[in-house]
Amino acid sequence: MVEKFDLVDLNSVKKFAKLFAENIESPFCCYLNGNLGAGKTTLVQYILKSLGVTDIVVSPTFTIIERYSCDFEIFHIDLYRIDSPNELEYTDIPELINNDGVFFIEWAENGDHFIPLADLIIEIMVKGCRRQVLITARSLKATHLLTNLLKNVNNEL
Repeated sequence: MVEKFDLVDLNSVKKFAKLFAENIESPFCCYLNGNLGAGKTTLVQYILKSLGVTDIVVSPTFTIIERYSCDFEIFHIDLYRIDSPNELEYTDIPELINNDGVFFIEWAENGDHFIPLADLIIEIMVKGCRRQVLITARSLKATHLLTNLLKNVNNEL
């Protein structure tokens, strides 16, 4: 299942993130794709805030992994600076992939077999001041999330 959403401003990104957060369940893995500055980390920040995370949500570009907690564990992973997937052997990622948490992984193509398979892929494309979001569900759980998102998105965005 593939769906496209147009997010016209930061307020619509916040509303989208809130609807997304209302439908996510652990365990879950979401890949976020898009150019630098597309808004991947911003979207994760708003999703986590909607989930009740009170910590400051920062980009894991330099730390690779940031952990957060709400009703479940959340792992925000950024693999932009990874030159070879083998570098991940020296991180916590191999131990985390069997965790029942929620994973948000940026630059997943750099992770190879060291990262969990995606339930959902979010592609963010910059179109002037807008963001076009293409979402691909790759599991039954993700299809349910996307279906619920579609039911509510027209009323909210």
